[in-house]
Amino acid sequence: MKTVFKTLGIITIAVVIGFTMSCGDGSGGGSEPNKVATPTANPPAGVVLSGTTVTLSCTTADVSIYYTADGTTPTASSTLYSAAITIDAATTIKAIAIKEGMTDSNILTAAYTIGTPKVATPTASVASGTYTSAQNVILSTTTLGASIYYTLDGSMPTSSSTLYSTAIAINITTTLKAIAILSDYNDSDVLERTYTINTGHSGCRHNWIMNTGTAPTCTVQGYGTAHCTTCSTTISVAEVLPALGHIEPGIWQIKNAPTVTANGVDQRICSHTGCSHEFETRTNYATGTAGLVYFFENTRWSIQESPIPLSGSIHIPAFRRADINSPYYPVYVVFAGAFGDTSITANPNITEVTFAAESQLDIIGGAFRNLTSLANITLPASVTSIREYSFEKCTSLTSIIIPANVQDIGGHAFTGCTNLTSVTFESSTVSSIGSSWEAAFDGDLEDKYLAGGAGTYTRTAGGNVWTKQ
Repeated sequence: MKTVFKTLGIITIAVVIGFTMSCGDGSGGGSEPNKVATPTANPPAGVVLSGTTVTLSCTTADVSIYYTADGTTPTASSTLYSAAITIDAATTIKAIAIKEGMTDSNILTAAYTIGTPKVATPTASVASGTYTSAQNVILSTTTLGASIYYTLDGSMPTSSSTLYSTAIAINITTTLKAIAILSDYNDSDVLERTYTINTGHSGCRHNWIMNTGTAPTCTVQGYGTAHCTTCSTTISVAEVLPALGHIEPGIWQIKNAPTVTANGVDQRICSHTGCSHEFETRTNYATGTAGLVYFFENTRWSIQESPIPLSGSIHIPAFRRADINSPYYPVYVVFAGAFGDTSITANPNITEVTFAAESQLDIIGGAFRNLTSLANITLPASVTSIREYSFEKCTSLTSIIIPANVQDIGGHAFTGCTNLTSVTFESSTVSSIGSSWEAAFDGDLEDKYLAGGAGTYTRTAGGNVWTKQ
């Protein structure tokens, strides 16, 4: 079409004279009219198996494709494409499409190397997102002959997962993962899509009785018809039922029971039947030897006289509580007579006493007097005071370590321990040992310690002379 403008006075008249101007068939791609489309190669450039055949094509009709396989620029004098090109070694194909009366295409460059190719990652017809209705998802891959396997629970797909064969119906919130696999190829990367389906009932979230379909759990939506026993809501047409969400309980329960010497674990889990979601855990402290008698006062426990005979190894716990929902408080004092000859029941057959690693025991008072079989005891670091008669006449005891925090050792604390031949003071901070009329140890150990301070002191069994090592 041609437009001629004539001016008559102040009036401009446009006179249209007709002719035709072609803008091309659009096949050239880009903005240039009447240009041949760039050829394409299948499979596309990349790693291929030896013997792979590459086909060239063009969307512009009735073109001639010329190519080179040595990386040089193709012209109308290059090889005319007529059949698939076999790739047996690293090859760079360059191709141009030519048609009389049109501008030559851009040049295709496709470089191939020999190796193990990777299957193209699957694609999904529906993008990740939030939808108000169920979605049908179609999976595909551009690698011919590849099989697609998928999962709907967020787990990683393998060749043992569900084989894709038809569109996947997504009617509840779902994480879809898919992988494409082909023999002699490396598996594809994993496709992941998350679909949130927000249709259906959004009110009541408890006590659903399902009429049809699948009930919701704490974390997974359900789908179907149902009614609620709490609020009398009825779902008569199948729809999504929201996940219930975890309910935090107000009580603790035992996860792993403690033993006499080993700590266990308490837990608080979701109250929904069958759900094991854990809100919180805490230490369930070792119970200590059965038969110990405890007395509670001022947020701490003490061990009192034992009413039943004890023997062998006994374990003194660090903490104690009245019941599982009560707080723990420390075992702070072992009183005089807890085990020794002033106890309700004498315990001469106790051979060893152990303490929990977390022990906060502060005071030992006359507790082990006359335990003639006691051979091994390691005092906890928390002890600050060893009171009168604590270990008097423990004749099987051969060594003892006085912890660094001990400030005082009472009279007769270790007298009569005839086989005690080694005493180690971890610090020089013991300010009081026995008294002028009541020695804490047999022999001259008190004087030697006050003069020599921290260290290990030894003597011969029953002897009175101590020597610092």
